[in-house]
Amino acid sequence: RQGNDILQIELPDGINLTVVDGAGDDRTEIDVRPTNSPSPATSISISSDTIDWSPSSPFIQLADRDVSLVGDVVFGSQGTLGSTQIELGTGSLEIVGSLTLQETVHVTGQSGDVDWQAASISASDTDVDLIIELDESSDANVALGELDDSAGQFIDDLRIVSSTHAEFADDVTIDGVLSVNVLESVSFDGSVSSSGIGIGADEITLNGTISSATGPIELTANQTIWLDGDIDSSDAGLQGNITVQAETLHFIDASITLAGADLMISGASSLDGDLQIDAAGSGVTQGGDVVWFGPIADTSPADSSRFTIDTVGTAGGGKVRFGGVAINDAVTFKTDGAVVASS
Repeated sequence: RQGNDILQIELPDGINLTVVDGAGDDRTEIDVRPTNSPSPATSISISSDTIDWSPSSPFIQLADRDVSLVGDVVFGSQGTLGSTQIELGTGSLEIVGSLTLQETVHVTGQSGDVDWQAASISASDTDVDLIIELDESSDANVALGELDDSAGQFIDDLRIVSSTHAEFADDVTIDGVLSVNVLESVSFDGSVSSSGIGIGADEITLNGTISSATGPIELTANQTIWLDGDIDSSDAGLQGNITVQAETLHFIDASITLAGADLMISGASSLDGDLQIDAAGSGVTQGGDVVWFGPIADTSPADSSRFTIDTVGTAGGGKVRFGGVAINDAVTFKTDGAVVASS
C-alpha cells in the first residue's frame, strides 16, 4: 500500500515468501526461526526500501533456502561489537542495492552462492569484518560488488577463507587486510586498496590497480596469473614486499611499484605489452631488490614491448638477480642496480 510501512516477519520453516515493494519508504524486518533444513528447500524474495535482519542476530539460519533481497539490506546489531553468522547450507544469497554491516558478519555454507556483485558493501561502525567460508570442493561461488564507505565506514578485514571461485566485480576499498583463498579462480575487475593483500588460487586475474598502504602483497597461483594493471606497495615503504608466483605468468601492460621493499617473481613469464618495475618509488634513498626465477618470453612484436627495471633510489640501488632465466632476444630491459644472473 502507499505510505511508510513496517512489515515484521517471523519466518518459519517450510514456506516460500515473496514481499513486493510498494509506494513510500517501506521497511521489512526479518526474524528467521532456527531450523536445520527446510523440507523441501524454500525461497525468500523481498523487495523493500530497507530490509533489516538484525532481529535474527546473532545467527541467521537460511538452511538451503534461495534468498533474493532488493533494497538497502542491513545485517548485524548496531553498537554491539559482536558478530552475526549467516549459514547458507546449499542455498544462495543474492543482494541487489546496498549492504550495511553493523557488526562483523561471518557467512558459512557448503555449495552455497554469495551473489552481492550488484550491491555496494560498507560498514556503519569501525572494526567490522566480513568473513566468507564456503566448501571449496562443492562448486561454491562468491561474487562481490563495490566495497566503499557509503554507510559511514569501510569494512576492516575482508577474508574469503574458502570457496571454489571468487569474483570482485567493482572497486574494493577496505581499512584492513584483504585475504582470499579459493580452490580454482579469483578475478578482480576494479581497483583494490587495503593495508595488506594475500591472494591464493589456481588462477588469478587482475584487471586494475591493487595497492597496499602498510603491508605486503602476495599473489600465489598454482597455475596462472594474468596481470593487466598495476601492483603498488609504495605507501607501505619497507613493509611492502611483493611476491608474484605461479606456474605461468602473463604480464599485459603492467607495472609494479615499491618504495625500498623487495620484489620476488617466480614462474614462466610472457610479456604481452609493457612491464615496468620500479623498486625505488616515492623518492626513497635505497631501492629494493628484485629477484626473478623462470624463463621470460616476449609474445608481442619486439618494438611494442618494453621491460624496464629500476632499483636506484636517491642514495643507492638494490640488486637485481635472475635465477634460471632464459630471456628471449626480443626482450630488452634496463636496470640501474647491480645485476647477477645464474642458471
